[in-house]
Amino acid sequence: MLIFLAAFGVAVLTFRAAKNRGRQGWLWAMFGAIAAVVGTITGTLVFVGLSVSSTDDGVGEVMFGYLLSLVGPFVFMAAVLALLYWLPESVPTVRGLKWAVHRMAMGTKPGVDCVLMVENGVLQVDDVRVDLKEVSEIAADGECLRLAWPSGSVLLLPTGAERSAAERSKRSQGLVRRLIQVRAAS
Repeated sequence: MLIFLAAFGVAVLTFRAAKNRGRQGWLWAMFGAIAAVVGTITGTLVFVGLSVSSTDDGVGEVMFGYLLSLVGPFVFMAAVLALLYWLPESVPTVRGLKWAVHRMAMGTKPGVDCVLMVENGVLQVDDVRVDLKEVSEIAADGECLRLAWPSGSVLLLPTGAERSAAERSKRSQGLVRRLIQVRAAS
């Protein structure tokens, strides 16, 4: 039972690491679970093979096979986690023209939850409307999205399912990419 709980813990770790690196968490957790099954089967086959082929005094071989059957799933799951960290980070694809954000407090304006949207080439954030082609800066600033135009600027924090600072940062980078695509198309 403890081995299953430990494997579940490694799967959760893989899920969170994948989300923080801008990848699909559930996909990588499933990949890790499949690797654990392959590791269990491999370790068990080695254990059985060594048990059958060992002589009466081959206790060490049998114990090695047993240890491999217990550790095998974790070795294979660790290989998936290592692969995840070896791959470069990715920026998630953001779709649509409307996104929930939190406008950060600037000057006398308090912060407020609002919607960032683009409609007919016009960018709208809360009560501000500006032609998207007039926006001079579209950049990720840590976890936030910075938009600037000649008469003002705004700092937006994406809201939604992102839980960590790394996830929000990746979401901001995705919004930058999407806004640049929309501006180029308009």
